Parts: sequence; C-alpha cells; structure tokens
Amino acid sequence: MIAVLTSKNNQATIARFISHTINAQHIWNKRLEGLPIELEVWQDHDITTLERLEHENFGTSLRLLGKLKLVENISYVNTEGSSFTRNIGDTFFHIINHSTYHRGQLMLALKAVGVTPIPLDFIHYNQ
Repeated sequence: MIAVLTSKNNQATIARFISHTINAQHIWNKRLEGLPIELEVWQDHDITTLERLEHENFGTSLRLLGKLKLVENISYVNTEGSSFTRNIGDTFFHIINHSTYHRGQLMLALKAVGVTPIPLDFIHYNQ
C-alpha cells in the first residue's frame, strides 16, 4: 500500500482517508485521556508520520481500554465547540465504527488504482 501512496495515482484521496482516520482516533484518545488535542480532523500527514501516529494511537487505545471503565461517561467538547457527555464503551464503539467506514472508502480508492483490497471483516482475522 505504501507504494500506492507514493505514486501520483489517487494519492491525495488515499492519503486523506488514512490521515483522517488516524487523526480521528488521536482526537478520541485525547478526549478519553482528558488531554489537549494535537491534530486537526482533516490534517494530512506524510507516510513516516502516519506510521508513527498509528503506532501511538494503537498503544494509547490499548492502554485506555485497560484503564477506563466502559460503563462510565466522559464529557468533552467536539471540534465545533459543542459539549457532550457520552458513555465510554459507546465511544470506543464509535471509534471502531468510524474507522471501519473510512477503511471501506480507502479500499474503494485503492481498487480504483488497481490494488486488490484486503479483507476488512473481523472474522477473517479472528481465526
């Protein structure tokens, strides 16, 4: 997939979906941690930064899953300045659901440039 990102074919669309998905996970992790958000929702990143952010997001999410009580609530302010209170378990579900949505878009963009999409179904990896 990195070869596709470094080519000119559909590069902007593909990189944008990946960046947005990683940014969104960062934003939700920071909300769950009660820390300042460091990335913009649609901020673009180069491949090296994407790999670093993905690694950081994964580690942070795992740590939060082990630390937070999924039945409790979190209060936060969204990127438009509105305040919300949400269940932490539902928040993690949203993070996964949002990522799944954009991974589907990413697979369509990759297919458009001749890359065979990888399976996205959870059951495929849970063997």
